[in-house]
Order: sequence, then structure tokens, then C-alpha cells
Amino acid sequence: MGMSKRREAPDWSSVDRQRLRVAERNAARELPASWLPIVKAEADSQTVRYGSGVLRDRVAAREVWMHWMAEYGGAQHADLSDAQIKAEARRHASDAKDLDAGLLAGGMTGWPEWARIDAFCVAREVVAPSPMLGLAGCAARVQCQYWWRRALRKMIARKCERGALSLGIVSKPAGQPYASNSAVFRRLDQNARNTDAMRHTFMENDEGARASLLDLAQRSTANRAIRRGELMTRIRGCEETADAQGHRGLFVTLTCPSRFHSTLRTGERNPKHDGSTPRDAQLWLRRQWARARAALHRAGYVVYGFRVAEPHHDGCTHWHALIWSPVNVWRVARILKRYWLQLEGDEPGARKYRTAFKVMDKGGAAGYIAKYVAKNIDDFEVGEHLDEYSDVPIQGDVFEGVDIRPSHRVEAWASTWGIRQFQAIGQPPVTVWRELRRIPESVARSFGGIGSPLFKAWHAAQRVGGVLASWSRYVAAQGGMGCGRTARLALAVDRRRIAGLYGEAERACPVGVLFVGRVAHSERQLWRRVEGGAGSSGLVPAPPRTRVNNCTHNRRGLGAGTEAVAALRRFGLLPVSSDGPMRRAARWFEPFGG
Repeated sequence: MGMSKRREAPDWSSVDRQRLRVAERNAARELPASWLPIVKAEADSQTVRYGSGVLRDRVAAREVWMHWMAEYGGAQHADLSDAQIKAEARRHASDAKDLDAGLLAGGMTGWPEWARIDAFCVAREVVAPSPMLGLAGCAARVQCQYWWRRALRKMIARKCERGALSLGIVSKPAGQPYASNSAVFRRLDQNARNTDAMRHTFMENDEGARASLLDLAQRSTANRAIRRGELMTRIRGCEETADAQGHRGLFVTLTCPSRFHSTLRTGERNPKHDGSTPRDAQLWLRRQWARARAALHRAGYVVYGFRVAEPHHDGCTHWHALIWSPVNVWRVARILKRYWLQLEGDEPGARKYRTAFKVMDKGGAAGYIAKYVAKNIDDFEVGEHLDEYSDVPIQGDVFEGVDIRPSHRVEAWASTWGIRQFQAIGQPPVTVWRELRRIPESVARSFGGIGSPLFKAWHAAQRVGGVLASWSRYVAAQGGMGCGRTARLALAVDRRRIAGLYGEAERACPVGVLFVGRVAHSERQLWRRVEGGAGSSGLVPAPPRTRVNNCTHNRRGLGAGTEAVAALRRFGLLPVSSDGPMRRAARWFEPFGG
């Protein structure tokens, strides 16, 4: 027998070097180019001491590259052109048609079919359509390239911005406050595409009047100036109500624990940051506010006003709120402070910086919050942005020949993370206020004359000659602040089955204002799309859009959805112990047959 050849030990030094090079090449293909120098510096900092010298630990350096690949692989899609995103959307929509989603096998319930749709979307890193849309609606969406365009754009934007936050790119010292430059340019490009599309889309109403969709949008709250003006009208109305009744105003600043901050004041990365995004911070603020609001309700304290969500220089969300109350406002402040220190309240600086309160002087509250409204809309008469978490003001700059104002960055931040910037507190619904403007005076007078609540509210919502609309008079006609669902006037809706891109769905279409069981019908014009601004072809009804109150109130039981909830928990799609998601999911799956 021949002697077996002795196997030589591999040269691990060369193997580790080759693996490190492969990891770096893969990252160069999967990560944005602007990230690579920062990740490389982090990988180069991984060293190990051998004897008297310090050498680079290639295994640890490779793990750094692999970590960023695992978390943000594919983030280079931020540089994809719109045509490339459309091509990806067409491919995913074509692949989804092979699912045969929506075709129920014998005896198969709806939730396994939705689980297949969910797994298909998760594999492509996008959020699946909500089950409350119905199985057919979910299937129609994942098979539509236009749905995939929106989903891919949202996924790419959030993945890239999350990586930029973790790398410390989003900060005032780094020159990219509130949002990264890529997020800002992405939002500017989106606005430009939308504007161009609206400019070339023409509408015609029942009376034969024609206008471009852009002209119509400029007459609505989509116009920044109109949006700011309406917000200030409502804020001024709150102040007038408070001054007339002797209520004190309290200006409140509410912030998050330090783990939500990705960057320190100096621009260095925060070692306490746990990967939370501005959206996570917004959800934390909303959850604590819900708890505090419930405590205020239990104590019998009525509060009303507005809150504004805006970013710190590193993108972390914080709130400014201007609230009034009939009770001593310091009682309200104590409840808010208690709930804001309920979690992680023992960390250094929490008691000093987590909350801040300032009692407003009579007649000056609306002007105080006006700058916060303008900062988040169009920088109207705002000199510079001051951030409590940054030592220097945030000003505009010019990048690649584009003048970028701070409000552009704030808009990109809110759009990327899906954050609602303005929220009314304890006030009657604004949808009724807007619907009253569609009601003729003769109809308003027919509901009890000029002394009826409906006519008073109608008159308060109108601007006639030099008399401005008055939010305070509208609130008084509705029954006062804090009336909630006991308001005298409500939105009257008609439930209709409307055919859309994803099938038929029942919609609540506003038709007027409901008062003591009667409906004051509004005058509405049906606008239809016409091709090229001339001729009429492909007329499509444009139902009005309205908002609903999503405050927690459950009037429906679990029903047949309990089995679906239990199955989702087994799949890890719902938390093991959470009553709220269980009730919601039970309602979602009722249309699926359990």
C-alpha cells in the first residue's frame, strides 16, 4: 500500500484575507457608495494585539461588513432610477399572479391564503396589504404593478434612511439635519413627478367647467399657504375660546428616551441607540399620550389644543403641544410628566429634559406656536430652526445647485417615516366644519332659523366680505370644547359600493351634515377626468375624501376571527399577549369566513 500524502494545514491568514475581500466587494454592490467609507472605518477599527504589535483582526472586520449587509443589503436601490423601480414592480406583480391568491380550496379558510400573500411580500421586504381589505382586495393589490411601485419606494426610502441614521449621517454636525440628502432629493423628485402628472391631468365638472388637477389642488389644503392658514384659524379659535372662558394655556415639549437618538450633540454616534427609527419614536409618543389622555379623562380634566410633531437634528421625533384646560394647568402637567417618566425615567437627565412646560400669557399663545406650524410647512417668516438637542441653529443650504430649506428636510422626514405632523386635541371634528361650507344658506336657515346650532355653525364656517370664519363660534355651536361624540352636528354619509382598481368596496361618502336626525344636504360637484383637456373620454367619478376618527372604541365582539388570531400567533404574526391586536385581527378576518 502506498503512503497517504500528509495534508498540509491551510494558510488561515490568506483565507481570512480572501473572505474579507469578498465581503467588501459584496457590500460595495449592496450598500450606497456614501456609506462605504464609514463602514470601512468601523471595520478597520477592529484590531487585536499580538505580542507587542497591534494587527487588524480580519475575522472581526468581516463580521462588521456582514452585519451591515444583513441589515441593509439592497439599500443601494436608493440610486435606482424611476424606470428601474417600475421594472421591479412589474416583475413582482407578475410573480404574484402565480400565487393564485384568492382562490379558496375546498374547506380552506381565508387566513392561510392571506398568510401566503404575507410571506410573499415579506420575502421582498415590503409590508403586505392589511387583511381588513379582504382577501380579494389583498390579492388584487399584490398582483398590481402600481401597488408594488408605492411599496418598493416606501421600503427603499425607509431602509436607506434607517441605515443613514445608524451611521450618524443624519445630524447637524454632519451637515444633513432632520433627513439625509438622499431622502430630501427623493422627496423633491416625487413632488416634481406628482406636479407634472397633475399639470397634465384635466378634470371637468357637471357644469362643464374644466381645470387641471394642479389648479384644483392649489385651491385645497394641499396648498401649503392654505393649509397653514386653516391651522392658524383653528389655533386662534382655540385661544379665543380659552380667553373668553378664562382658561390658561400650557406650552408643552415632550421628548423620547435617549435610546431613540442616533446621534449625540457633538455628531458622534449615540452608544445607547438601539436602532429605533423616528417612526418608532412617534409610536412611543403616541402610546404614552394615550395613557396620559386616559388618566386625564379619569380625573375629569378637559384639555384641548394642538400638538405638532417635528424632528430633532438627528431625526428623532418630539412633540410640541399647546393645550388649554378649565382646571389648573399644573395638574395636567403633573399627569403628563408622570407618564413620560413611566418608562426609562431613571436614566440621567430624564427628569430635566424629558418634559418641559411653560404657562402661556393671555392673548399670546397662538403667536407662540405659529412658528412651529410654519417650520413644519413652508418656513413662512421663520428666520432659523432652533433645536433643543443641538447647540447651533439649522439653516438652509445648497446641494447640487438645489436650494434646500429646513422645511424641505422636515417634509422629507415626515414623508419617509409616515408621521402625522399636526393633530387637534379635544376639539369638534373639522370634517363637519368643511362640509358646512358646501351647504347653501337657504338649507341652513331651514333647520330652525338663525338661532339654531346648525345655522350658527354654518355662519361661523363662512367667510363673507370682511368677516372671517371663526373656529371659536363653530366650537360654541357644536357644544364647546371636549364635546367629543356628543357634538350637536355630525357628518352625514351614504354607504355606497364603489368600483375601484382593486375591486368593489363599500365607502362612506359625505352627503351633508346630520342634525337632530335630519340631514342638511350639501351641494357637491362631480368632477370627471377628461383626456388632454379637450373632449371627454374615460370619465371617472372622483368621490370626495374624508377622514374618520380612529380613537379606540370597540362595539363588536371577537366573532369568528378568534381561530384566525390564534393561528396568526402560532405563525408569529401577532404578539402572544395583546388584547388590542387580537380584537382588531378578529374584525379583519370576519370577511374571510374565520
